[in-house]
Amino acid sequence: MRFFWSPARSPDRGTTADAPQQDTDQPPVALHITQPRYPPAAFHKGISGTVQLEILIDKTGRVARARIIKSIPELDAAALQCVREWEFRPAQKAGQPVATVASAPITFTLTKKK
Repeated sequence: MRFFWSPARSPDRGTTADAPQQDTDQPPVALHITQPRYPPAAFHKGISGTVQLEILIDKTGRVARARIIKSIPELDAAALQCVREWEFRPAQKAGQPVATVASAPITFTLTKKK
């Protein structure tokens, strides 16, 4: 699993200390990334693909919010559950942890049995 930090995608929410920062000195670093659990109904129907999420990584390194950018309805809930388990070393600005926004594509792939 991977995530993409993109300061250009960070929403402009003012300049309060808890607002996501666009111009950080250091991006967030993934410490714990879990794999998504394939929903049985989607698996049996052969549904696969990538659910695109935007995540807010707070200044403690937790995923505080996630929203779906590109949906696959049968896989959305599993993708959201997956990113809620992720942990990061938060982004830094002037030596202090800050909240930031990142892109998180969650890919569900079916593999064929041999």
